[in-house]
Amino acid sequence: MSREELVSAFLDGRISRRTMIRRLVAGGVSMGAAVSYAQMLNPERAGAQAGGAVVGDHYPLVDMTIASPSFANVKNNSRLLVDVTASEELLSVFFRAFLKVPGGGIPIGGRLVPSVLTAAGTRRIAIPIDAAALGARTQGRFYAQAQGRDAENYPALASAAKTLT
Repeated sequence: MSREELVSAFLDGRISRRTMIRRLVAGGVSMGAAVSYAQMLNPERAGAQAGGAVVGDHYPLVDMTIASPSFANVKNNSRLLVDVTASEELLSVFFRAFLKVPGGGIPIGGRLVPSVLTAAGTRRIAIPIDAAALGARTQGRFYAQAQGRDAENYPALASAAKTLT
């Protein structure tokens, strides 16, 4: 099915928002772009019939940024701070922190948070890290990933990167 056919099927209510996003991603569209398409093409907003689409059948919109102010802050406090913003509740989210090194990234920490948000909003999360893994560095590029779910068990994914000095 082409992208145009997917959009038409979604607007006609023949496929759910979730199905459209999955098929767009499978067809090579980035997850962020696919979710944006679905958000902009909301059948109710476009004046189309919802048809057989399941109400609430969607992925939560999640954004994450690294909030730690400096490399020294991360190293001295043994934690990487991230701000997580979501369009709805987020449950059982596993956060991972990585440090970029030549040839890839090394995991430096992780944390499971059973309930990040009980409704749409923003929350700061501290990911404990192994400060010894930073060695004698005074700067570095950090990556953070979040993988969880919403109350309806739809997956929630986010990532962020930031170079700190």
